[in-house]
Amino acid sequence: MNLICYLSNGYPTIESSKEMALRYVDAGCDIIEIDFPAHDPYLESEYIAGRMAAALEACSDYTAYMDGMAEMKKTSA
Repeated sequence: MNLICYLSNGYPTIESSKEMALRYVDAGCDIIEIDFPAHDPYLESEYIAGRMAAALEACSDYTAYMDGMAEMKKTSA
């Protein structure tokens, strides 16, 4: 059985998301589901939508989110 963890990408910052991904791996997480903050997360819960909105307020550059996820993949592999 695999341990799957969810990561709100960019909340509260992209840098903190990268740190959290490393914590997940160090704690034994096998798979990390990383969200991509959307401007209109209509299918998400109010909680997740709020985290996405806060992330986008801090950084609205989608390239930065993609770069952060690439870094997480490299350092967590």
